[in-house]
Amino acid sequence: MATYRCVKSGLPVAAEQISVMAEGGWCFITGSRESAVAVASALGGRLDEADPRGSSPASMVRTGAHSLSITMHGAESISFRMVHRGVRGSGKVRADHRNCHRPAALEVKQCGRGTGLAEQRSAARSGHGAKPEIKIAFRLTEAPSLGVFEFATSSWTLAGMLEPVLRAFSGGRASLRCELRIESRGFETSDGVQVTYHEPVLVLG
Repeated sequence: MATYRCVKSGLPVAAEQISVMAEGGWCFITGSRESAVAVASALGGRLDEADPRGSSPASMVRTGAHSLSITMHGAESISFRMVHRGVRGSGKVRADHRNCHRPAALEVKQCGRGTGLAEQRSAARSGHGAKPEIKIAFRLTEAPSLGVFEFATSSWTLAGMLEPVLRAFSGGRASLRCELRIESRGFETSDGVQVTYHEPVLVLG
């Protein structure tokens, strides 16, 4: 499983976790079989009665879907900040769009240390810079009654794609329909090994 996940937020019917499977599809995990059946009905996929990774009773829905149609309500549905973690895990916020009220792609330059995302990413790789922390609260467009989900990720790719969404909200849009999808990317190591990984992508609908 990848590290990107969603946890339940708000309504009790919502699935408790949504992750990205190794093969790149969305996977929902919930302690409620009723919720699992609802997710499987809305998105399709296979329902397993138990989550093999945990000891508590759970249902897992392997949707196989690489794209989710989602609806976000208000700028509060997006939390984006750059955080420099210390050796003990403490964080110092370098930029936060809720304080700056500027589109996400501009925040690091205007509210942070005077550099853009590319420079921040380079600094973070060397251990001297902040990393993105992004949370997106949404409902599934095809099944809004399932509740509110919160997708959390530290993806640099997604951090660079938030600007048009925040611009739309700042322009007066009360809600936005977007596509949250998984894109497979790859690279070759210096030893000639092909590596494939998955990135979350957010696109205005």
